[in-house]
Amino acid sequence: MYGSGAALLGIPPVRALETPGGAVAILRASPPPPDPVTDDRSIDPQPARPRVANARLAACRPALILMHGLPASGKSWLGSRLAAALGGPFVQTDVRRQDLAKSGAIPGHRDGRDGGLYSIEAKEATYQSLVDDARAEIPAGRSLVIDGSFLERRWREPFLGLPAELGCPFLLVRVTAEEALVRERLDARKTDPDEPSEADWGVYQMLKERAEEPEEVPATQQLHVLSGTPLEETFERVADALEAQVD
Repeated sequence: MYGSGAALLGIPPVRALETPGGAVAILRASPPPPDPVTDDRSIDPQPARPRVANARLAACRPALILMHGLPASGKSWLGSRLAAALGGPFVQTDVRRQDLAKSGAIPGHRDGRDGGLYSIEAKEATYQSLVDDARAEIPAGRSLVIDGSFLERRWREPFLGLPAELGCPFLLVRVTAEEALVRERLDARKTDPDEPSEADWGVYQMLKERAEEPEEVPATQQLHVLSGTPLEETFERVADALEAQVD
């Protein structure tokens, strides 16, 4: 199980998962993205250092938060800061998929008729492992922030019953950015060896066409954030949305 202390120290905690074939996958929480001083993906480019403290978020009941949006929108940067402020793990679907592939739980190749690493079966296994994370973390008193595109309803649905099951607040945070900025960020990623996403401009356009509005998620459980919004303002809006769900 993940340790929240390790997450706050920037050390990716681990959890062991036994796969159907008997292999043991070591599943990591994701380390925070690079500092906003040198990272074009920053959603709040002004502060010299990321501000991750917020008293209201620290006091919130353990919550499940899905970061939703297109590649290079800034959702990963924001999600890692939200997780730190909430005191819980931050998990990226791209990192989790790679961990499962390394363990042999899903195919590791990127092509072929079966779709390999990006097949429907591989994606289902990845997202099921994240559902399992929520069932482990939230009852243990830790919020969980999951960073993925969540652009299609079928990939959001496995998480929608968890708030009632676990008795926790839930928020779908949609992050958007101007497309000129997105292109700059995608170009910068090409030379970043630590970037887990393989999305480029072509993938961005394809995902944009496939995206489905999250009409199945109540408006009170959705929040839209524009890249460039000051971090503290976003923290306060997230706190408002989470607190409103607590009786």
